Amino acid sequence: MIRLTQKEIKDILSIVERANISIDTHINEDNFEHIFDRCWGNGVWNFDAGVSKGVLFLNDYPDIVVKIPFSEGGEASYRSYYTNEDGNTCCTYNLFNESFTSAGQSLPPRLEDKLVRNWDYCEVETILFEDACRAGVDSFFAETVLIGYCNGYPVYVQEKARIYEGESEYGYEQEYDSKGLQQLWAEIKKEVEECLQLNEFDYLWFGIAKEWLIDFYLYYGAEALGSFWEYLEDTCIDDLHCSNIGYINHRPVVTDYASFNS
Repeated sequence: MIRLTQKEIKDILSIVERANISIDTHINEDNFEHIFDRCWGNGVWNFDAGVSKGVLFLNDYPDIVVKIPFSEGGEASYRSYYTNEDGNTCCTYNLFNESFTSAGQSLPPRLEDKLVRNWDYCEVETILFEDACRAGVDSFFAETVLIGYCNGYPVYVQEKARIYEGESEYGYEQEYDSKGLQQLWAEIKKEVEECLQLNEFDYLWFGIAKEWLIDFYLYYGAEALGSFWEYLEDTCIDDLHCSNIGYINHRPVVTDYASFNS
């Protein structure tokens, strides 16, 4: 759980403010490091970026990272606007509907109004984390929190996790040969299918590494893995490749759960 004092929040925002961003700044994967280069050595020791958001690693805050949502990506503006029937300006970038309608999926009503047409992928994570808390599955996700704005541009922090790099956190690969690993997965798969009353537990649908799922099972158990799976399906969370999953103190978590509408 993220616990920051008002003084710490002010300090973090002051670091981000060195980049001189505002709500009118166009930030994307290509220019992120250039924009935040002024922060390098001034509280920031590393950068990272995906297609929808960037991350700042801070010297004095080892347990969190700062997340900056991108306002555009490639040729697509995440803040493309249209005028609705009331004459108000609304964001038209649709995170979920297009990709999941074709897959036969749809958002639950409790989330649809909040998530559809939202350009800010970090805000999506805060909405989903709050929803996960209500569903009792928040321990499976790294917490994301809005801490404030820099000239209107939203700034978030998230619990820092060690990103999954293709190896088990628990080193179980050393105890099994390839045949033994296949048998272990078959047993886990069968147990989860029994919990969920599924004919097929298709982990590939979400793109999650099987080895990380085994770690998840070893840490939380089959029932929790079933609950995790049901929540992913209910909320249409996907795009869970290796860079979006990891561990916090050996606890398997999802670090980027805003999905992506490509």
